[in-house]
Amino acid sequence: MRSGKRQGMIGLLFATLLLSALFNPVLHPLFAEESQYFKETGHTVSGKFLDYWRSNGGLPTYGYPITDAQMETDPETGKQFLTQWFERHRLELHPENANTPYDVLLGLLGKQIKTPKAGNVEFVWKIGGDYNGLNNPNGVAVDKQGNIFVADTDNHRIQKFDSTGKFLNRWGSQGNENGRFNSPTGIAVDGMGNVYVVEYYKPRIQKFDGDGEFLAKWGSQGNEDGQFLQPEGIAVDEQGNVFVADTYNHRIQKFDSSGKFLLKWGGEGKGEGQFYQPEAITLDRQGNILVADTRNYRIQKFDGNGKFLFKWGSSGMGAGQLSSVLGIAVDGKGNVYLVNTGINRIEKFDGQGRFILNWGGWGNGDGQVANPWGITVSEQGNIYIADTSNHRIQIFDSNGKFLFKWGSQGSGDGQFNRPSGIAIDGQGNILVAEAGNNRIQKFDSSGKFLFKWGSQGSGDGQFSFPRGIALDEQGNIYVADSYNHRIQKFDSSGKFLTKWGSQGSGDGQFNRPSGIIVDGQGNILVADAGNSRIQKFRQR
Repeated sequence: MRSGKRQGMIGLLFATLLLSALFNPVLHPLFAEESQYFKETGHTVSGKFLDYWRSNGGLPTYGYPITDAQMETDPETGKQFLTQWFERHRLELHPENANTPYDVLLGLLGKQIKTPKAGNVEFVWKIGGDYNGLNNPNGVAVDKQGNIFVADTDNHRIQKFDSTGKFLNRWGSQGNENGRFNSPTGIAVDGMGNVYVVEYYKPRIQKFDGDGEFLAKWGSQGNEDGQFLQPEGIAVDEQGNVFVADTYNHRIQKFDSSGKFLLKWGGEGKGEGQFYQPEAITLDRQGNILVADTRNYRIQKFDGNGKFLFKWGSSGMGAGQLSSVLGIAVDGKGNVYLVNTGINRIEKFDGQGRFILNWGGWGNGDGQVANPWGITVSEQGNIYIADTSNHRIQIFDSNGKFLFKWGSQGSGDGQFNRPSGIAIDGQGNILVAEAGNNRIQKFDSSGKFLFKWGSQGSGDGQFSFPRGIALDEQGNIYVADSYNHRIQKFDSSGKFLTKWGSQGSGDGQFNRPSGIIVDGQGNILVADAGNSRIQKFRQR
């Protein structure tokens, strides 16, 4: 998770939350002034927003624009404002405040104090907040024994917990010596339980055993072998080799488990194996490495030795060209699907990187998309697309053939308003959490509307900006009811079963819970976003 990496500035939370706030761009007469186009993200900042951006820190403070100016409804007050989202914040225009700078304000998420009953859920443990003092945790990793390691970024340390959430150990403080950190963000654990930590503001990797004993370090600021410049991504393969996305050196570096430099590849450029700000790195089942080459608008794939295998994409609108890839998925055959958001298209490539087909295009017809965001592949190989600005879900087969859709903007059965969460149950039924309509809808595998529940409010089965959704093995449904600061549980028919949580920082309380998962034992883990922590619950 990248939000908050640069929390000395304003965190990237707002880029993540954008999915729940996208509207079609709206023009406004106050913006018919000076404009600046940002080719990095394809958006324009104008007028009062541009003046505010320039006068209050600009790029280092707010980042690039990630929308154009747009109308948005504040879920707390119901009022509408002209807004513009940036990587690290959101600006609101308030013309009722006549005097600059108060006519442009930083957006607020709002607070609504709710006090629902706890329900029949037992609090198990939490990580963060006042408990063991997590402050803007970013990275998390789990070893084979189930121990949990957290990169406690703004406390400049690592904390370790057992599988029950019991605090075991912590190490680190702010500094440059061995075992100290300067904003640790990325963390990975190898098969032996050793822990590797990447530091954003101190370009190096440190290695520890599972108890926090310092073993090795490597790296410094620079561009020589084993040096880094604001590295962001880290991954470890089954042999314990470590791969680092050395973002602003525009390359990938590989080390053995002791930190010995093995090889590097890349360099700033557009050629094969070159990069422009690679940020994310992952490994496929065969140990090949896929790199999101962010500013080159492409994906590159390498074997475990850095040998270039293939690339796909370049900036443009032709077959296999890309613009702002926001989603990626791989099917069981190794085919790769990309949500090519910037040009409203889905691209498919085979396992050898050969372009197969694309489909989409701006619009609201069958197979057309508008600002598509999320993508997932079912076990049957069908492709599910969250067609965000069209307020619907579309399903395609693996050949891009349109199968069915459901949803349109509205509040009727099968209509959507900012669908934000999607889950598929064991029978292939699809559940969609709608932030804008404050409800859950359920469809069968063919997209046929089955039923819905929910409305805006704080009563049982009502919601305020629901975001996350998850299912357990019995088909029960858990919803992160974000602005009601609680979790609600329903059976597979949507019948309310229980709820727990209220606004606060105590055990079992929440501040805008956003993510939720259910593990194999039926325990519920909640990303308590506003409290900067994870909480775990077991069911009685």
